[in-house]
Amino acid sequence: MALRGVRVLELAGLVPGPFCGMVLADFGAQVVRVDRTGVRGGTSYLARGKRSLALDLKRPRGAAVLRRLCTRADVVLDPFRAGVMEKLQLGPEILQRENPSLIYARLSGFGQLGRFSRLAGHDINYLALSGVLSKLGKSGDKPCAPLNLLADFGGGGLMCALGIMMALFERTRSGKGQVIDANMVEGTAYLSTFLWQTQEMGLWEQPRGQNMLDGGAPFYTTYRTADEEFMAVGAIEPQFYELLIKGLGLKSEELPNQMSITDWPEMKKKFADIFAKKTKAEWCRIFDGTDACVTPVLSLEEAVQHGHNKERGSFITHGEQGPDTKFWISYPHTATSRRRWGLRSLQPTLSWVSWGRVKSQAKPTPVFGREALIADRRKKLTWAITITMIGVVLFDFAADFIDGPIKAYLFDVCSHQDKERGLHHHALFTGLGGALGYILGAIDWAHLKLGRMLGTEFQVMFFFSALMLTLCVVIHLCSIPEAPLRDVAKDIPPQQDSQDPLLSSDRMYEYGSIEKVKNGYINPEMVLQGEKTTNTQQTRRTMTMKSLLRALVSMPPHYRYLCISHLLGWTAFLSNMLFFTDFMGQIVYHGDPYSAHNSTEFLIYQRGVEVGCWGLCINSVFSSLYSYFQKVLVSYVGLKGLYFMGYLLFGLGTGFIGLFPNIYSTLVLCTSFGVMSSTLYTVPFNLIAEYHREEQEKQRRQAQGGDVDSSGRGQGLDCAALTCMVQLAQILVGGGLGFLVNIAGSVVVVVITASVVALIGCCFVVLFVRYVA
Repeated sequence: MALRGVRVLELAGLVPGPFCGMVLADFGAQVVRVDRTGVRGGTSYLARGKRSLALDLKRPRGAAVLRRLCTRADVVLDPFRAGVMEKLQLGPEILQRENPSLIYARLSGFGQLGRFSRLAGHDINYLALSGVLSKLGKSGDKPCAPLNLLADFGGGGLMCALGIMMALFERTRSGKGQVIDANMVEGTAYLSTFLWQTQEMGLWEQPRGQNMLDGGAPFYTTYRTADEEFMAVGAIEPQFYELLIKGLGLKSEELPNQMSITDWPEMKKKFADIFAKKTKAEWCRIFDGTDACVTPVLSLEEAVQHGHNKERGSFITHGEQGPDTKFWISYPHTATSRRRWGLRSLQPTLSWVSWGRVKSQAKPTPVFGREALIADRRKKLTWAITITMIGVVLFDFAADFIDGPIKAYLFDVCSHQDKERGLHHHALFTGLGGALGYILGAIDWAHLKLGRMLGTEFQVMFFFSALMLTLCVVIHLCSIPEAPLRDVAKDIPPQQDSQDPLLSSDRMYEYGSIEKVKNGYINPEMVLQGEKTTNTQQTRRTMTMKSLLRALVSMPPHYRYLCISHLLGWTAFLSNMLFFTDFMGQIVYHGDPYSAHNSTEFLIYQRGVEVGCWGLCINSVFSSLYSYFQKVLVSYVGLKGLYFMGYLLFGLGTGFIGLFPNIYSTLVLCTSFGVMSSTLYTVPFNLIAEYHREEQEKQRRQAQGGDVDSSGRGQGLDCAALTCMVQLAQILVGGGLGFLVNIAGSVVVVVITASVVALIGCCFVVLFVRYVA
């Protein structure tokens, strides 16, 4: 289909606009007709291949939905009089500002400018003003319009479709849309170019109905037959005229000259008398197969059954009310050799959608979605859901699985100052990564070149995810010059002690440090010093599941309280994050995710979700910034103050959002999410580092006094225990919040729950968490 992928918004109007939209739909465009609420369109027979959406454009919400749709559309078709769309704040200046590639097609009767531009009119008025109507009609009679075909359909709908085609072609070079001012007066005048250009040739110098091509010539008119039917004669050329004379049983030498205008009235009477002697069928048998240019005047029913039209397949039957009730439709036969035209939907697939009710004539489908025929849709859907769930679980597991070892590795190989720096860098890059992800989710890729090239927004998401994953794996494999861990006491050769002044024989290099080896020497800055002990004291204990569980159960109280506070924090944070976009779509924007996908409520919900993604992006960016603010704040308020402030700001922010949902205040308060996020990524692990530093100092003092305590806890174990609180919080949120939402009937309860849990955590970190002086 030539126009496949072109998305058109057709504002419902009288027949010229729907006909233009139908032409575009017939050749593959995705056309959505926007009707007024509470009014079923009267032009549904021109709606084949379209979908329908009902909006009240006079209400702000309805206008907002149309603007939203226009950001994804290629063409918008405006059938109203000049100034109507501007009053609704939906003129081309506004819509093309939001979508510069939008083609804004204006189809009106008199055009956008001029004294008649704001007046009502119909086909006959446009014919009259174009000058064409003065040439139509019988001699001596009043002008007569040829139905409403010439101005409405030819000069209006078809000319507008041609303008849209040209604008689409021009956009492939410029990348920009434009405004099309198609009107039926000028369109009809353009169709009658031949009439205007031949004024000086004498073709129209006689009064109306007495010229060669308006019924005045005997060889270019219609004649009544014996059975009260009609035959059409168009034998203009001399050779065709001779065949006409022969078929009528006359001799040309006995007749006046063909082009003798003064003899035309007499010749018409003679021809009329002859045609009246035979039936239409008889004349068809005489002239069929000849070039006399004589054809029967067929009714609509006869045209469908005519042999030529049946051979061509010019008309198609379609059951409207059932298999026994049929009507005939025509379709364009201007298909190209490589792309045969075909009807995607004979019955208009319209869904009449109002603000509160949905009445569907067809299965609801996405407004600008793809159509597909699936043999076993349920089976395919089940597999798709299963594969998606498995993929999400594996992806989330991989992300969480890597976070714990990163922190354990950081704590194992770095000094205390580097641990703090590493945690801040971790929070920084976590925030930046989250911001990048949320930006990708908020951008409307469907209207960009990359989205069109890859297919849908989801393919774009997976493309960037795969790209980032590959990039991070390559960086990880190539960036860390890691040396194997070993027992320094066993591996330092005796001769090196005497050669290397930096290494003393009475010092012990602790197991678990990374050594930078330069020119065969060990850099003493990367090792921790301690008193030399026996090999027995330095022998590593083998970690078993039993010893792991024993270490967890015997966790000191201050470690256990820190884990509980971390659990409260992540429960509050995840409660808000997992439902935040849903909260924006339903509560802040008042959308409905459960309504039909081409309904107003669902589109509003989608808009809220996109804005929610931008809010989460604000959260991630502020999280990155706050990770550096913490360095300054910690010297004033300490870790206790940072911990308390993070929980407090988050609890107050989410509470305010839940009680007073507003777009702008919600986006501003997303900064409190960033404070909480940065707090959770840094402060608890800084406390773990402080605890271990305190224990190491205690062990060092005991070693100096000759009392060696080898029961120190592993830092990696405590980091893992703290990280496990994230997964435990996910289990609590996933299992509990859905139940709360079902009971409350609203996602507001999610935000309120997050606020309450955060405020409880705020009290907990003050009363129970231990801070090292």
